[in-house]
Amino acid sequence: VRSLEIVLPDGAIINVKRGEHFADSSGMLSVNGKRLAIPDIHMPQCKNAAGLYSRPGMDLIDLFIGSEGILGTITGVELWLERKLPSISVIKFLESESIAFDFVEALRKSTEFKPVFIEYVDERGMDLLRKKRKNDTSSINIPDIGEDLRTAVFFDLLLDGMDIPMAAEIIGRIENGLGIEDGKSWCAWEDIETERIRAFRHALPETVNTAISEIKKTHPAIHKLGTDLAVPSEKFREMSAFYHGLLDESGLKYVAFGHIGDDHLHINIIPENEDELRKGFDIYKKLAAKAVELKGTVSAEHGIGKIKRNYLIEMYGEKGISEMAGVKSFLDPQWLLNRNNMLEYRERP
Repeated sequence: VRSLEIVLPDGAIINVKRGEHFADSSGMLSVNGKRLAIPDIHMPQCKNAAGLYSRPGMDLIDLFIGSEGILGTITGVELWLERKLPSISVIKFLESESIAFDFVEALRKSTEFKPVFIEYVDERGMDLLRKKRKNDTSSINIPDIGEDLRTAVFFDLLLDGMDIPMAAEIIGRIENGLGIEDGKSWCAWEDIETERIRAFRHALPETVNTAISEIKKTHPAIHKLGTDLAVPSEKFREMSAFYHGLLDESGLKYVAFGHIGDDHLHINIIPENEDELRKGFDIYKKLAAKAVELKGTVSAEHGIGKIKRNYLIEMYGEKGISEMAGVKSFLDPQWLLNRNNMLEYRERP
């Protein structure tokens, strides 16, 4: 985000350009001629979209980005766009979660290329995709998935300074170093084939939503419980083991997929009745608490809204929430904008 036009709650219009306004050494930002203290909170060292942004020396524009509309109304946005470069898309089918995690770590550590993104589908998700391909004629774009292929890692690689054979050779070396058999990949570089990769990438969440829709016909109150948790890289495997331990013991149906390159998996719990929904909420709270314990976040990309306010308190504590509420009250003394979104309304003393 290069610049923002923002209407503040008092009607003032400000234009904030990146690189022009920074917090000073005392932690103060200048906003429309007034000095505002940035929140004194510790941000997690991972992908994060929970709460207001705060860093020493931060840029003013980052206070408003991701603030969920509680600080001002954004009426104009200027963006930088990156030049689109040639790339290849790859799906690597693997025999176990452990091997998939090893492969992801090797991709991230490679000094020869850097993936644009790395995504993951667990064995439960693979089972759902196999069933969808078998029973749904509209899913012909999903590749045939052998029963022995339990997980999938898919990623894009920019062909910046390399050709397709060079990229394939690098991937092959990574596989050989991990003892992974060749021939269980699907690669694409032409538009029609990359579209099939894209269809595969989106098929699983759509399949989960379809399953929930069927359950709602009998239990209208049912809905999916999808986590948005992320942790630092060195804690990812510990968090994953906690997911499986808690959910396998519960007996609830679930799948795990998502942005493994950012140590950010979505765990989708699929309750089949109201009792399972209540059990799912209890488990979600424990998962969120574990992510915080591991110095992670309760929301890596979707924000807090009204539903996850209690998780934000779990993450930052009462002091951190008060710091954020102080910024809200400074810019919006009457709490006119999105009251109770992210932060519970507090009357000023």
